[in-house]
Amino acid sequence: MSYDYWCKIWKYAPELARICHARRTLNFQHCTLCVEGNAAVAAALKSGDKDKIAETKCKRASHHGEARSERLGYHGRREDGRDPASDSVSIILDKWDSAKCTVPYFARKPGGWWNVTSQQVLAQHVLGVMVHATPQNKVHMYTFNDSVAGGANNNVEGLRRTLAAEYATKPMPRIMYVQADNASDNKNFTVLLFLGLLVYHDYVADAYISFLLVGHTHEDIDALFSVISRHFRQIPGHSVEGKTPQSFQEEMGAALAQRFVAECHIMESVLDWDGYLRPHLHRGTSGMAHVDLEAEPESGARAPHRFWIHRREKDGAVVLHYKELDTHPIWLPSIDPSAETLVSNPDGIELFASPPPDPMGGSLPSEVELRTKEVKEVSERTAKCTAAAGPASKKPRIAK
Repeated sequence: MSYDYWCKIWKYAPELARICHARRTLNFQHCTLCVEGNAAVAAALKSGDKDKIAETKCKRASHHGEARSERLGYHGRREDGRDPASDSVSIILDKWDSAKCTVPYFARKPGGWWNVTSQQVLAQHVLGVMVHATPQNKVHMYTFNDSVAGGANNNVEGLRRTLAAEYATKPMPRIMYVQADNASDNKNFTVLLFLGLLVYHDYVADAYISFLLVGHTHEDIDALFSVISRHFRQIPGHSVEGKTPQSFQEEMGAALAQRFVAECHIMESVLDWDGYLRPHLHRGTSGMAHVDLEAEPESGARAPHRFWIHRREKDGAVVLHYKELDTHPIWLPSIDPSAETLVSNPDGIELFASPPPDPMGGSLPSEVELRTKEVKEVSERTAKCTAAAGPASKKPRIAK
């Protein structure tokens, strides 16, 4: 058959209606190496140099192979977490596009006036945490607005609440896999130290956190966000006009309930995990710069994409090992970085200088205690404003 007829069948045949057609381009960050590789191949084809064409195509295929290997590694860990016979859990977390989380919700920008009035809506952020399970994945969605500090604190708090909900009546598996994108609020020592806490207090024996290559991070949790977007677009008027954040939560829950075991939460406050964990950080582990210095031979200088947190055999200290790519056989740091063949250093990178408190136990304040503290602080500020306003006959001006 002709190509045009094949495309017509593929697009309109009722027997194939169940297949979701992906758009050619999405609003995700493009991979720099892919863009450069495509440009190099196009330039080589234009020049007609066969050797150059073969070289540029080989280089581009090598990069595509790396991206595919990293994705397959994640898929393998995901299926391992779903296996009831495996003592492991697989978790992926990501944030939804903030432009699609406003109240009221708009599937598309209403018009040119939106550039002026967009500040009038309630800006929200949604963190999704998916636990891979059988027969259905379990999803926890955490919605918060700009009054709650963002960054690593939100991601760690969402992960902590998810673990507390999933394992309230049973012990955690001995191995935990966490998948995230390369954003700075995921790839930092606050997140690594939280995973170290879980190992230190024996909730898990080994904690792994992995990151896909930049520009190749679109995964199953992004498809979850698409399910919510499609549900909102089906609402008459394509918007949740005049709805409250609570109504936004209800609509989001209704969208997810059809395909997942989902719980939607409004995150009104978070713990200052960065300030809480940093005093316990080992003095020799002051940042990520030294991690980027050592690389696999002939691989060039690249950031690590996989981390392993576990106990050191000789003394039980919680240490960190890392890899540039999932397919690399050697965990870094190595004993001798200048050696032609690297050998993993079993000492690793020690994480804690002092014993950290239990992140899941009673040493941390509960949500009720946090809200009580906030109400008390607001009452104290209000009393101060009232006293500063003068006699009681005058109406005090209280800042919102």
